[in-house]
Amino acid sequence: MVASKERTPSFIATIRLKTNKMQVKHLLMLSDCGRQLYNACLGESLKRLKAIQNTELYKETIRLSKTSETDLEKRRANFKYLNETFHFTEYSIQSFGTKTKNDSKFIADHLGTHICQKLST
Repeated sequence: MVASKERTPSFIATIRLKTNKMQVKHLLMLSDCGRQLYNACLGESLKRLKAIQNTELYKETIRLSKTSETDLEKRRANFKYLNETFHFTEYSIQSFGTKTKNDSKFIADHLGTHICQKLST
């Protein structure tokens, strides 16, 4: 039986922005650029993860014990090796996001580097 979690009182405040048509258009364009970049990074990340999961080393690694200290060290080393080999690191995905942004003139014109890095992360 699951114990019920006690709820604290909360509320949601909805505050309408005062915008004109041009500001709404600009916000929607930024949102769409962010969506496209996020989905591109997500798709690439899932592709790299699937490539990792199809290796024999990954299949052997997930069979190792999580409680044994020697197995735990080996698991960490194997996962680190796989992540670096298949470029499945935060830096690699950020680099992919930056390259994708730069390849798309439309996104590059509207999103800055810092926003791109956050979306990629």
